[in-house]
Amino acid sequence: MRTGTRQPQFPVFDPVSRLPPLSKRMAAGKKLRGVVPREALGRWAPASDRADPVATVFAAQAGRDPRFASLRLARMAASAFGFMRGAAAVMCGDLAGTPITRIPVLMDGDAHLTNFGLYSSREQSLVFDLNDFDEAWRGPWEWDIKRLAASVDVAMRALGGKPARRADAV
Repeated sequence: MRTGTRQPQFPVFDPVSRLPPLSKRMAAGKKLRGVVPREALGRWAPASDRADPVATVFAAQAGRDPRFASLRLARMAASAFGFMRGAAAVMCGDLAGTPITRIPVLMDGDAHLTNFGLYSSREQSLVFDLNDFDEAWRGPWEWDIKRLAASVDVAMRALGGKPARRADAV
């Protein structure tokens, strides 16, 4: 490097310094509970004009490599959990009419049990994280939480879990 030449200085990204103080964030969260109570987030009933789930699955095939379409559908037909894994579009349609707090995030869109795992960081620390982002988009955080919770219930049901144990796990 030549003498007198300055290297560009890039700001260090610090997400915490960009956040409002914790007290303000907590107050905002409590205010949102008045708009969308926690109990409302746990209820769901199929809409009277609900799209046919099978038609939704076939519509979601558009743009996918046709060589793998039959494999994907076979995996979905093999079990309830297999269907759930491949039916993110169905769940999004089902959740579209549910209450949300309107806090947008970059959601995974397909947050189910088998899309999480343990990984090693560069520092060799063990990290628990998501591993599949092909359905990621800007949307309500509640949908990822609900999809993850539903996957826990579906997986435990497949393993013979009793309703009370499934509810505890969810």
